Amino acid sequence: MNLVCYLRSYLKEGDTIELKVNPAESHSLSFKILDFIGEGGSSVCYYAEHNGICGRLKELYPTFNASTESREFKCYLPRNNKNQLYPLNAMQKGWLNDAIKDNVQAYTLLEKIRNSNSEHQVLNNYLPNYQLLYGYDPENKDAGTLYVWTPNDKFGKIYKEYLSEIHKNANVNPEQKLSEILDVMISLSECVCALHNAGLLHMDLKPSNFMVLYDGMKNIEANDVFLFDINSLTHYTSLMPRVAGTHGYKAPEVSMGKADNRTDIFSLGAVLFRSIIVSENIKTYDIDYYEDLESILMNSTLFKASKINSDKILCNKLVEILKTTLAYHRQERYGSCEELLIDLERAKKRLDYLMAINMYEDTEEKTEYIPNPIDTKDVELPENLIALTEKIAENVHEVWAQSRISQGWTYGEKRDDNIKTTPCLVPYSQLSEEEKDYDRNTAMETIKLIIALGYKIEE
Repeated sequence: MNLVCYLRSYLKEGDTIELKVNPAESHSLSFKILDFIGEGGSSVCYYAEHNGICGRLKELYPTFNASTESREFKCYLPRNNKNQLYPLNAMQKGWLNDAIKDNVQAYTLLEKIRNSNSEHQVLNNYLPNYQLLYGYDPENKDAGTLYVWTPNDKFGKIYKEYLSEIHKNANVNPEQKLSEILDVMISLSECVCALHNAGLLHMDLKPSNFMVLYDGMKNIEANDVFLFDINSLTHYTSLMPRVAGTHGYKAPEVSMGKADNRTDIFSLGAVLFRSIIVSENIKTYDIDYYEDLESILMNSTLFKASKINSDKILCNKLVEILKTTLAYHRQERYGSCEELLIDLERAKKRLDYLMAINMYEDTEEKTEYIPNPIDTKDVELPENLIALTEKIAENVHEVWAQSRISQGWTYGEKRDDNIKTTPCLVPYSQLSEEEKDYDRNTAMETIKLIIALGYKIEE
């Protein structure tokens, strides 16, 4: 069997492509390619310009399975001299039409949900207004695929590529890298919260399916996550959830045709695992890793390279998050994304605190002067330091509250990530004992370290 295997053919800077709003109409729009942003399993994203307006142009460009008598392989559609993708035969044409149909169906569902209730407008933070367009070649009516045009002057990268840059030199400034990863995971979890609150499941969360957006200084800000591929979107009430997902990120129950919000929570845990585990031997998550998550995390370059990142309280919290998202049985996972967000923010709060007090030096020049980690388990605090512990705990809370307020959060009786309200944004004295204990533990460990180092604390 003779079958040509094509690799992806990318649009280049300066290329133009004609697209139509409606395949049945004759009028077309011209887009100029400015730059390549990144690619996922089924699409490629470009930075483009139309009528002086810049934005992101996503091109549906998935693989399809092909085979010969001796092997199977992945094949892509070729591109003609009009820059349009085109099928070589009726089988490929039918396959492409099915892919376009699935994507249109997902975007139609999203638009219906978004317009049904003003509360769901928060989805605009992660899925800005878009326009569906179709490839067009007057000489070949079969040529062309689906495009999604999103006018936006913000630039970014596919998270998979952004993560690759972070992992490349994980031992350089590892604290900042972990901080950025947690920022992205919080934003992504807030995005999934918004989807779930709108009655939607994503079903295929992975690093190649979303983008991180940043300004000219490449600073990640709240809500700077943009969903890249949403063709797997399905509704909670669907009797037959899509058997979607990717190995290493797909929850076990998906293969049995079962899915709920905890299915996406598993995928979030797998994305976190892929983000913070930097190892030559381990890439994506496997269920065989579950019992060894703690040792895998502690042996990750991102943690071995930093005394701050290897802080026991921080690592215990991250292992807890991984275990509660990646549990094989979904009833053992977080019940909602809101619960996951609380723990992610606690981990970020701990990391922010450690970085703020600059407990350890991590520059190469001063490594020889950093003592070995000090064991404080035998240090007993005298009663007269209890009041100081409480003061430090209160200040830890104040630092966290100041950060949240600067991000636009306000007090609310219930936590609501859509409108950024939280019941924890109150004076320390009004916190629950559980929340106070989290801050007290941080304060107590700090005082124990001071005493273990031989210092005295006097009034």
